[in-house]
Amino acid sequence: MFPCPACHEIIALGTRSCRYCGIPIDEGTARKLNEQFKRVTDAIASANTFKFSIWGAVILTVASPLYVFTSPRINMRFLLAEIGTVGAIIHAATWLRKYGALETRDPDYPAAVRSMRRTLAVWIGALVVQVALLSYAVMTGALRL
Repeated sequence: MFPCPACHEIIALGTRSCRYCGIPIDEGTARKLNEQFKRVTDAIASANTFKFSIWGAVILTVASPLYVFTSPRINMRFLLAEIGTVGAIIHAATWLRKYGALETRDPDYPAAVRSMRRTLAVWIGALVVQVALLSYAVMTGALRL
């Protein structure tokens, strides 16, 4: 499937002309448009899925202070939250590098880019909180590296 180059209606791969406007479409153009369409669709689907990870950032940001301030001794498993947070930031940054500058008329694409930027900002905020808590735990002696 791909959008018609003339009328932008979605048509099936393998058709020789657009069923909406009748423009002839050669196989090479159809394959190229299909690849572009798949790339945009993958970008939107990935962004829509990843935006739900904001809840993970919120949970880590709320749970980390509770853990640091209520535990007399913090073990090294606390650092696993840091690894997960850094992984989420890397994923969002990679998505923005790979898909952030696509040229498309898809109306859902701009919202996907905004969503990924917003999610990246939330994860960076979570990392800042976790690093501050980790620093506090090391300075107070609750965690020894």
